[in-house]
Amino acid sequence: MDIKEGNKLIAEFMGHSLSRGIWYMPDYSHYVYKGNHSFKMDCFRTERLSYNSSWDWLMPVVEKILSSDMYHKIGETETSIVGISHMSHVKTSLMSTHILTVYEAVVEFIKWYNKNKTL
Repeated sequence: MDIKEGNKLIAEFMGHSLSRGIWYMPDYSHYVYKGNHSFKMDCFRTERLSYNSSWDWLMPVVEKILSSDMYHKIGETETSIVGISHMSHVKTSLMSTHILTVYEAVVEFIKWYNKNKTL
């Protein structure tokens, strides 16, 4: 999966909405200054999503994955051992301190989660 598709997958997992090719993401809003004016930016095109290059973007995703709520959502099914293994991989990847290593673990978890969440 390429970076653009991975970032899109993460944005969907985080519950952000897409309309006309623009993601509305108030959690990632920031101000842009042009001359004497400032503009609040809280909408991003898919190619501007920065989960793969910004810890500020990626860590809330890691926090959601490692939250106790996620453990409860995975539940006690046959697939739960695999899910917990994916969660552990995300946690272990943090020790590498390489953002792309963590990003790839996050994407793999989300792909697993999306496939198994209705089981």
